[in-house]
Amino acid sequence: MATSIMKGLIIILLSLCFAQAKKIKYSVIAEVPEDNSLFMAVIVDNDKVFPLTHNKYGILHFGKAAAAIENYHYAIINNTGNIIISEPFRRQPYVTSKSTDDSTFYEFFNRSTNKYSAKKLPKLFDYPSNVHKMTSNLHRLDEIPTIHLYGNREATRILHAKENQLKNIEVKLSMTYISMKEAYTFHNVKVSLAGSSSRFVPKLSYKLKLIGKRGDNLFGHSRLKLRASGYDPSYLREKISLDCMESAGVAASGYSFVRLFIDNKAVGLFGLIESYQKPWVANTFAGGDPKYEPAYLYQAKGFIQETANSFLTSDLVYLNNLTKYSQGQYDIDDGPINNKVEDYKNLQVFTKFIDKAIDGQTTIEEWEQILDVDGFLRAMALENLLGLSDSYMTVGHNFYLYQDPREGGRFTYIPNDLDTAVGLTGYSIETITNGNYTEYPGISLRPLTKALLTYPQYRRRYEDLLLTLADGLINPTVIFPYIDNTSDMIRSDVEWDQNLERKGQLLRVNLLQNVLNLTAFIEFFHRNQPGAAIILDNLTDLIPNATFDQAINGPTPHTRSESVKPFLSKKYEAIKNYFSKKEQLQHFISQPINSHYKYFEAVVSNGRTAVEKV
Repeated sequence: MATSIMKGLIIILLSLCFAQAKKIKYSVIAEVPEDNSLFMAVIVDNDKVFPLTHNKYGILHFGKAAAAIENYHYAIINNTGNIIISEPFRRQPYVTSKSTDDSTFYEFFNRSTNKYSAKKLPKLFDYPSNVHKMTSNLHRLDEIPTIHLYGNREATRILHAKENQLKNIEVKLSMTYISMKEAYTFHNVKVSLAGSSSRFVPKLSYKLKLIGKRGDNLFGHSRLKLRASGYDPSYLREKISLDCMESAGVAASGYSFVRLFIDNKAVGLFGLIESYQKPWVANTFAGGDPKYEPAYLYQAKGFIQETANSFLTSDLVYLNNLTKYSQGQYDIDDGPINNKVEDYKNLQVFTKFIDKAIDGQTTIEEWEQILDVDGFLRAMALENLLGLSDSYMTVGHNFYLYQDPREGGRFTYIPNDLDTAVGLTGYSIETITNGNYTEYPGISLRPLTKALLTYPQYRRRYEDLLLTLADGLINPTVIFPYIDNTSDMIRSDVEWDQNLERKGQLLRVNLLQNVLNLTAFIEFFHRNQPGAAIILDNLTDLIPNATFDQAINGPTPHTRSESVKPFLSKKYEAIKNYFSKKEQLQHFISQPINSHYKYFEAVVSNGRTAVEKV
């Protein structure tokens, strides 16, 4: 017995000695002054201080030190070894099952968690049969990677200069991407400011183009955007919107969080999304096949002023003159682009089809051949439920149409720019949370919704989708745990973000100053966006003056917005109340529902919804 105990003690002592003798590589991401006055260090077992060095990327500090027996943590020290800032928590000893694995993860200073337990929304619908998304590790839902842009400080100074904030300037920088276990560096990355109204706020958004000779890409993607959430103090609205699109089987970008540094300086917490430019179409519709030849990808950019008294919109209204499609309200981001007016011919044909449908000249079979109708209706149901206030129905823009060659030229609707949502709106909260879908802004105005909902089959399908997606997604019992989980995950990074110096300036821009005829514009605006507030004189007034918790849970002190959870609760209750009434089948089109139609869904091999007349 005594011999056995003695052997056990010897084994324990030997293990402790081995652990103390063994060295491992510690790696941590942090910002420290560049004048070499302060350094990063790892403190092992509470009292053993080991200085770390940094590599050429500037923000990654590493070094070998004794393996911890009890715990370890990181600290910032000065030249004499005194601790200036220390992590307030202790990390558990690094344990490896491989004798050759002697490195920690790439950790982040002052974050106690490397890997999170992320909740996902339930998957309610599969993607349409023509969508074949490439498998990619770009969007990591259970961690927050870091992106560092650096290599030309004069270029980044020019990019962020106040006089250039509204200009389209592109600079070339190096980029390092660091996740828990991986680090990749790219050179000659084209970086520019992104968005339009997002340039008016101090926290700027960015576009990244990886253009190396080797066909550089980050997990298969070479065109990316870093979304600042400059108008959204909840940091969640666009993520909620895009995650709901994924749940509903609507083709769109994914969304994940990253930390951004520029020139060794922390910039903040950003949303990482895909840009709908080459090779996005191949990645989404052909599994990333490099030999795939895409067809036209049309972008709806918004209205433009044609003359002093006339405007062109991108809401798919039919124009007899083909030239008018190429005036700037639409663009083409992929496909056999020849930079000619003829590139828009297929779009004109589609809008003419819609125009004929409004007059009742097309059949269900023809609709199914020209458009993935169910995918579009799902997107429109979510536009209503999420209160997307800068999208197709509300404004007539911020979407793409892809004409899939493998589907005989059938169009797929792709929503874009979904941050003005979930209570952040240019309309009144009462208008956006109204449960009567027939009164949702723009539904009876936009050509495509107006045309489709004249068909009783599609109208009933739209109603079914509103109820299904309301119960399965925006129902507080479903979505609130997901929101709580996500907000808990980013809380420390939000606090960090809100205390950082911004790269941009707050610009109070009057977008009406260049309007040729103000009276004509106001008349057009009210026709194009009935019920919306004209706030183009200063869009930054849309920013809610709310804390992170207020923006999520309420109350919000802003009169033009509603907090995330209260909005979803109001919308869900309004939808359920509307459809619980006898007049739920009343609609905004004059003819009543034809009682000779039978509605049903059938899951068929191509993933579409079958609707038959009996």
